[in-house]
Amino acid sequence: MDIVYLNSVGQEYISKGMQTQLEAYLEEYNIRVGERYIAVVALSSGALKGVGIIEQRKFHSAREYIVLHVAENVRRRGIASSILNRLQALSARQKLQCLTSATDHALIGFLLKNRFSLARKTYEVEIDQKLSAPSDLQGFQVRAFSQLNNKDLEEVERLLFLNYKKYHASVNAIADGFTPSWFFERIKDSINMVASKALLVSSKDTGSYPVVAYFIVGEELADAIEVAYFGGKNEADVEVYRAFFYQEANVLLTRRAKVFFEADDTDVYMNRLVGDLANPAKWQYGTYVKNLS
Repeated sequence: MDIVYLNSVGQEYISKGMQTQLEAYLEEYNIRVGERYIAVVALSSGALKGVGIIEQRKFHSAREYIVLHVAENVRRRGIASSILNRLQALSARQKLQCLTSATDHALIGFLLKNRFSLARKTYEVEIDQKLSAPSDLQGFQVRAFSQLNNKDLEEVERLLFLNYKKYHASVNAIADGFTPSWFFERIKDSINMVASKALLVSSKDTGSYPVVAYFIVGEELADAIEVAYFGGKNEADVEVYRAFFYQEANVLLTRRAKVFFEADDTDVYMNRLVGDLANPAKWQYGTYVKNLS
């Protein structure tokens, strides 16, 4: 089994035929990669039997992302170990991150054996029945993003960015130089500005209603709607925000049969909802990390 490099930076592939093989392999096994990566592939008689990917990303730059896959009929021959050794030698950050399906026990076992550790669990949650709100929202207002003035929308952007940054810091921190407005523009085309809502609390001193939480609606399918982001200003007020989530989820259930969302166990707001609903959360993904030095 030969191990060779394929560099996508500048499209410096060994051959056009090998590029075609790699693309076919990635598509067959539903492996997603960025535009700029380095691939390490295992070949047997010219046929691709395994692949490793390492790539750097500008937004999450503390760690390099890796992908590992070996065809099932040639496993347990040391191929994955050889590929991983090459990837580790290529690492500029000396810090790696690998996302796995929670059911890929072979890969999880391999990562743990090679001194990776589980840094984050991601759950998938579905709601298909009306929720009983834990408390009312007296003293609050709820407004669609499309109805917010510029100041309030900027506060939504700020809270969203700060929470995203905080809850990703322990796994792969955001690089310096990015702003709340940049992040919001990055996701704006994928969210529903009418269905997405902000929670505003009455300020007795000023008579104003500052934004304290957000409920962001993303993908809308034929029978289900996604809650893409949910969070607020103060973790101590998570129970109030939970009532806000329940209320808005019930609104979505009048339009579709299901509401779904992903929850990282590092995210205080999303994780508070896991295990609190009638439908049990499913552990969907695991993020494994390794520091090489």
